[in-house]
Amino acid sequence: MLAFGAYSSEAAACGACLCNDAGSQPLITLIRDVPVNLVMPLRVVDDAEEPPILERASDGMQVAATAARVEGQPYWMLRVAQDLEPSTEYRIVREAGVEQQFTTGSAPDTSAPLLDSVTVNPGGTGAECDTFTGARLAFAGVSDGDRLDVWVEVEVDVMSTAQPLYGRYDFAELAFGHSEMGCVGDNETPWVEDGAQYPTRVRLHDLGGNTSEWQNLIVTIASTEPAGCGGPGVDPNVGGSGGSAPMLFAGASGTGADPNSDPSVDPNADPSDEGDGHTPRTSKGCGCSVPGDSGTSSLGAALLAAVLLARRRRVRAL
Repeated sequence: MLAFGAYSSEAAACGACLCNDAGSQPLITLIRDVPVNLVMPLRVVDDAEEPPILERASDGMQVAATAARVEGQPYWMLRVAQDLEPSTEYRIVREAGVEQQFTTGSAPDTSAPLLDSVTVNPGGTGAECDTFTGARLAFAGVSDGDRLDVWVEVEVDVMSTAQPLYGRYDFAELAFGHSEMGCVGDNETPWVEDGAQYPTRVRLHDLGGNTSEWQNLIVTIASTEPAGCGGPGVDPNVGGSGGSAPMLFAGASGTGADPNSDPSVDPNADPSDEGDGHTPRTSKGCGCSVPGDSGTSSLGAALLAAVLLARRRRVRAL
């Protein structure tokens, strides 16, 4: 039996562009082999909230620990008063309930993480949901023993005032900046300007409270337009958020071809005007490779019909 899949001819299946909810992600997630001398940041959910506490999971007994607000940051810093018990399950509890549950390892972490270098990539990747003004920091030579449970501290010098940032260590890169949709989460920095340069320093923290050496650099800020699914220069006839042309994978750009090669498309037109071959910028950067109906595609139907006809002729010949 032959089966043919199809991708939707309606690229509008992408839907509206939505920001990733970066603000809901912890800086670091605890699971197992957590050092017994635990020190970690926890996001502040509400300025009026009570500090988080640490409990032993087996009996709910509260563990001696401090949780102090970090100046200039939306975080608590949780620090145990003495080493936790090895190979024991604990949980971090907030007013809303248990936030994380983890198991300790067998020893404290007393070694500082290593960070050899940091390089700057001005602007975004083009995969953002909106025009992004900022920069991406790429880390090299990072290690922290057998496990790499680290998070990032950044200080940006703005007119001789240090602007601190904490960030997740995701895929050896961290982005900060701003966009109209606010898609940068806690790394939203409205004070950076396109084309400006800022003295910056970066270091890593681990779960034992150890830090790497500061890396100093100059960060250049740039603006990057989103690369996909609607907006100026995107012709719905070759993909995009309102296209009707068949499209297997449009990739990050969601276009599939150069729309400016079509004389009917005005690349300088108002993106909110749908009458000139453009579509409003709705699904920017989200990648329009969305599976469509499970029904048979027109090509698949034609091939299937040809196979059935050939079988029929062979039966008649016999």
